[in-house]
Amino acid sequence: MEKELKEQSDEEKKATIQKEVNDLKGLIPEVQVKIADS
Repeated sequence: MEKELKEQSDEEKKATIQKEVNDLKGLIPEVQVKIADS
């Protein structure tokens, strides 16, 4: 992971981080539903 980021340009880093953030945001509703069910 670290090595990959060093080899990427700043624009690619931002795109990668943004994608990861979006993926995490997508998981949040699922987690909230699981908590509500328990």
